[in-house]
Amino acid sequence: MTTPRRVGGLLGGAALVAVVAVAAYGVGGSEPAHGPPSDLATVEVARMDLVDYADATGELGFGPVTTLRYPAPAGDEAGGEGGRDDDGLGLVTWLPPLGSTVDRGGVLFRVDDRPVVLLIGALPAYRTLRAGVTGADVRQLEENLAALGQAGFTVDDQYTDATATAVRRWQQSLGLPQTGQLAPGQVIYAAGPVRIADHRLRVGDVATGDVLGVTGTTRVATAVVDPRQLGRTIEVGSAVTLLFADGEEIPATVRAVGAPPPEAEASPSGSAVLVEAEVADQARLAGREGPVTMRFVVTERTDVLAVPVVALVALAEGGYGVQVVDRSTTRYVAVTTGLFARGYVEITSGDLRPGMRVVVPA
Repeated sequence: MTTPRRVGGLLGGAALVAVVAVAAYGVGGSEPAHGPPSDLATVEVARMDLVDYADATGELGFGPVTTLRYPAPAGDEAGGEGGRDDDGLGLVTWLPPLGSTVDRGGVLFRVDDRPVVLLIGALPAYRTLRAGVTGADVRQLEENLAALGQAGFTVDDQYTDATATAVRRWQQSLGLPQTGQLAPGQVIYAAGPVRIADHRLRVGDVATGDVLGVTGTTRVATAVVDPRQLGRTIEVGSAVTLLFADGEEIPATVRAVGAPPPEAEASPSGSAVLVEAEVADQARLAGREGPVTMRFVVTERTDVLAVPVVALVALAEGGYGVQVVDRSTTRYVAVTTGLFARGYVEITSGDLRPGMRVVVPA
């Protein structure tokens, strides 16, 4: 579960010493608090970009596992309209190796030694397609046939004789009976190419229900995140950074936000989501696996005046200030603070300029 972390707390040990040491001085006091300026540790006031972020512990892999389902063993419809011409029992006869990938037109598994082919699309194969049928599922099939190099038909919602001819050619290339019809169970649709994560059935099992567990083929980082702790929603397309144990930081983009897996620890607010982040340059992930930190930007300030957090001191009249070195002495300048990040604090008002030097604990 994500725990947002502000980089640079106000009252760390060194900062607390500074607060106690100068509490008796008012703004404009010139007596050195730690001796002559030459003996003091100082840093320069500077303009910089400050970023406040939150981290979530995640995992590098191929994303959540989903299942591919086979509709049923061979039956009357599959036999009469799908081209079956034997007494097959509807058994799984071949499964792809774990970790292998299957693209459009590739064989996912075999039933009674006949291929079940992967096609790309959102609609499941829910009916037999033949000449005269119309609908969005016809267009989806024709789009796949065209992508696989078949021609001689128009990609539309009409299953014409030309479509049937293209299906026959495709069936011939697969070693299937050339019926010109497509029945459920001959193809399975998925959102894209798949990687085989696990086998839900074994060779010899009746081919029905969940057969394969699959993921996408692109390596992604996943993390369970509570958006409320970030103070904002997490949008698809937003930028994140992946941090690895060796110190490398790789930019990534949120590609999906969904429900957390059942085994995830529940967040106090109950609003946790599963975030998937994708790296454009996949070569940078070569050889990497396991835990990864997913970093989200919460607040960002560009080109602001800033000093180290430990330079802040509590003033007798209230509020905070910094001890400024002024030639041979020092004085305290009241300041108003903004964003705290990376051990620095934004100064939104006060008599400070870039290049001035302020005292910090030695």
